[in-house]
Amino acid sequence: MLHRLSGEPDVVVSMKFRSSKQWLLVLFGFFVICFCNACDSSEDDEPQSSGVIDTTATKEDSGSTAEETTSSPDELPPLDKTIAPTSADLAALPNCAEDDLIFVQAASKVSALAIGTSGRPQEGLDIDANSTTCAPEADCSGGVDNQLSIIAAIANKSLEEALALGSLMLALEIDGLPETSVDASLTIRMFAVRIDSTNEECDWQADSCLYRVRPDSFDERCNPLMVLENAALSATGALKAGGKEATLLLSIPLFGVNVKIPATNVRMEATIERDSAGRVLSMSGILAGAVPKEKLTGALNEIPEEEFDAAGIKKSVVIQATDLVQNDIDSDGDGAKESASIGIKFATIPAVIAGLEASEQ
Repeated sequence: MLHRLSGEPDVVVSMKFRSSKQWLLVLFGFFVICFCNACDSSEDDEPQSSGVIDTTATKEDSGSTAEETTSSPDELPPLDKTIAPTSADLAALPNCAEDDLIFVQAASKVSALAIGTSGRPQEGLDIDANSTTCAPEADCSGGVDNQLSIIAAIANKSLEEALALGSLMLALEIDGLPETSVDASLTIRMFAVRIDSTNEECDWQADSCLYRVRPDSFDERCNPLMVLENAALSATGALKAGGKEATLLLSIPLFGVNVKIPATNVRMEATIERDSAGRVLSMSGILAGAVPKEKLTGALNEIPEEEFDAAGIKKSVVIQATDLVQNDIDSDGDGAKESASIGIKFATIPAVIAGLEASEQ
């Protein structure tokens, strides 16, 4: 299946920052406020919805547009089995062609997701391809860039809860995977998904469940919001993908609200374990990139004030804290660092894509 790529990312503007001492004091205060609010929040609160990929899906909202699949989800489909869109799917997404909505059924569901806690190996990647630099300066080595690791202690609590509740569901599709363990060139796509209506009792954190791809996993031109077309898989199961031109836009829960995370210079490094038929049993690795400060601030500004109020935190506090995150990456090559690096660790379990979810009318 071939997908068209999105255009170049918008130009961003670099920003000036206060002294390191002021920055650390304010950021520490922000962490204390966020932590207290996170601890006081009710476990019954529904995650707030805002973003391009809306990951606040619930099992009750699950829809179905293609032929129902009722076979045991633990039985993974053949590696080359795909599912095509129905006429209803194509009518609901008029900018999509049939080839855009053909999914590889044997997929992987993200079961663990966390921002790396430092700029050290196994916590992030060398985003700027410069082994002599790393971030944050006080806690990094080996050329690893992960400036946004400073928010990991707070943000990862939101991610863990969202995965446990099922309000954050992401699936990875690997197109072009050969049955045998040989070097291969692949395409990787990430979709927001919901549990299929025929499989609502499935344990999505442990079993191979059936999922429907959410229509808002695509932009207005029917491009997946995350796609890496230059992925290289070695015969030993090592996967590398992305580079300077790769981008993604992902909405994930941070600080109690869903925040759109735009990233450039996206890279992925992972290890894949496969069965005798070549299907992916598990993936574990790191997805990294550079987050343009201006775009992140803009995304936060787009979130209604009441969503922050419901999460027990002031919108202005969050925006001020992100303003204080120091940029460490020059993504557009103009000599000015306008982006902050981020490393996100992930792991997956097997999943089955049952087709496209019914579009909301």
